Amino acid sequence: MSQDGRRSGFTLVETLVVIAILGILAGLLMPAVQSAREAARRAQCQSNLRQIGIAMAGYETQYNCFPPQILSPPKSTMEGWPCEHPTYNSSIFVRLLPQLDMQPLFASLNLDFEHCGVLNMRGHPANTTGFYTHMSLFVCPSDGQALPRGAYPSSYRGNAGVGPAWERYAEAPDSGTGFFPWTLTPRAALVSDGLAHTAAFSERLLGSGQTTRKWPDRDASDLSNDGLSHSCPADDALAWCRLAATRPEFPGVVDSGHRWYVTGRQYTLYVHAQEPNGSIPDGIAISAMPAFGIATARSRHPGGVNTLMGDGSLRFVNESIRREVWRALGTRAGGELVE
Repeated sequence: MSQDGRRSGFTLVETLVVIAILGILAGLLMPAVQSAREAARRAQCQSNLRQIGIAMAGYETQYNCFPPQILSPPKSTMEGWPCEHPTYNSSIFVRLLPQLDMQPLFASLNLDFEHCGVLNMRGHPANTTGFYTHMSLFVCPSDGQALPRGAYPSSYRGNAGVGPAWERYAEAPDSGTGFFPWTLTPRAALVSDGLAHTAAFSERLLGSGQTTRKWPDRDASDLSNDGLSHSCPADDALAWCRLAATRPEFPGVVDSGHRWYVTGRQYTLYVHAQEPNGSIPDGIAISAMPAFGIATARSRHPGGVNTLMGDGSLRFVNESIRREVWRALGTRAGGELVE
């Protein structure tokens, strides 16, 4: 009590008013804080892609070509290693290691010996160091996926074209049309649409690693025994994916992106069949080596995905982009000019 008999401090009403004001301020502040955090994560993601772009330019300067998505070595190099398919399955990122200031890691690899793919996803003993190295540069900080032990992920993928097949066929005219072709050495001369108008890399959400919960934007159907032929156009492949996602066995692929070392749609390649963050869950034939099918650009950035163009410039592509425009960005020689 004060000397004049009045009670000091806040009344109950005043206290409630103060609490209400603080609640309102907190409600206004939290979205701003979250937005600022996402802006920082997005900036870091863009920085990662820019470093990949600089490395790609350095590779092109040194070798007069861009790093290939796959190579086929002589079978003799695989003797003593029980791989059914003697194929160079190392990804684009493996060949970019020296340009990413990872020369010691690259020097530790013997690319005459590849991992044993398909059912036995393990590295050859000669490449244990590289195969089991976590690369923070390859992970988008906005993804936020808690991965299982043994995942060495990449959120970034090379553009393999539009359709599901490895290369272009009469039945699959939109396959193999991307920045990184299947059988051709990727060179600037092949990109007649212009390097600045052709996507080289974009993002893809990492697989959930879970089989007890469905994550349609992260996981994919396994179309290995589902009748999907790699000789079909993108629209037919999307129809297969839509149907497969309704089945009880979905998802069949929960480790998407868990191996930066390995090429294929399961890990380090994507296609422009549907727009970024498209509503149709992906479908991949993982028994093929490397895997073919539909792997869509996806991210946790609100509204779209970061995309690195062939000239090293970076764009944030809105998920509301028209499908035909996104497909045009995914072809190297489609005759389209997309600004």
